[in-house]
Amino acid sequence: MGTGAFPLPPELLYQVLLELAHLLPPRTAELARVCLVCREFHDVTAPLLYRHLHAHSPSAHTHLASTLTSHPHLAPHVRTLHITRGSLTTYTSLLSLLAPPYNHLTSLTIDAFPLPPAPPQHALAASVHLHSFRKDEGIVPALLALRELRELRYTMAGLAHAEIGKMVLEGGARVARLELTLEDGRCPFNAYLRVLQAEGEGRSGVRWIRLRQPAGAGKVPLGVVRLLEGLLVREWPGVRLVELVGGEGAAEAVWRRAPGEGSALEKVGEEESRARTVEEWGEEVAF
Repeated sequence: MGTGAFPLPPELLYQVLLELAHLLPPRTAELARVCLVCREFHDVTAPLLYRHLHAHSPSAHTHLASTLTSHPHLAPHVRTLHITRGSLTTYTSLLSLLAPPYNHLTSLTIDAFPLPPAPPQHALAASVHLHSFRKDEGIVPALLALRELRELRYTMAGLAHAEIGKMVLEGGARVARLELTLEDGRCPFNAYLRVLQAEGEGRSGVRWIRLRQPAGAGKVPLGVVRLLEGLLVREWPGVRLVELVGGEGAAEAVWRRAPGEGSALEKVGEEESRARTVEEWGEEVAF
């Protein structure tokens, strides 16, 4: 028998509440109310509330950073994180709070943060802001420190954001699922290509790539589709499933690769076949 107000050992109570958390959507009010029942429930339930985090405003970013700083024991429980509407500094700070020794984050969704202005004397850098990002400081090493990260969803507003994705892959990130979204119609198609031109070990573990168009966007030009296909065939031998998703949410192109060494990346025809392939193969290659 456990001690205190509740007659269950904390370990058993944790397993019961963990099952409850799996039955409910992340961070539900129901689970939060369980946390208020008594001290024993609070101590066991609080970590469960931090397994799946969403921070969609500057005030939410500040609150989350403050909580993780004052209660570092919660950081190892975070498994998924979705952060939007923040600055480069904010994102970097939040990710640093989840780095070793609290390194258990497996899924990260991050939107396109505002870019710092480029020095006017660098005309080329001013056009794409690539000078603003380095492999050894800022958000790139913060992302690379997340050694258990297996799923990265990333919105790009331009080539500088794409450059960050490329640096992360070249730095050795071992993500299994990579999702790249263009923020709006002003972001060029070659932002996809920039990330997919990454070299090195980081791309070897990627099994599923999803490339998303902004909502309301037209069809992807055939020339872009062919460029993507050529790059994927040549440079991504380990990828099993690739989706090119249009602005209406339907897959405009899907490629798949059967298991086995030397298998070719094949393009799937017909909209119905593409949807079925994503459903069936997505389950197979999920991490």
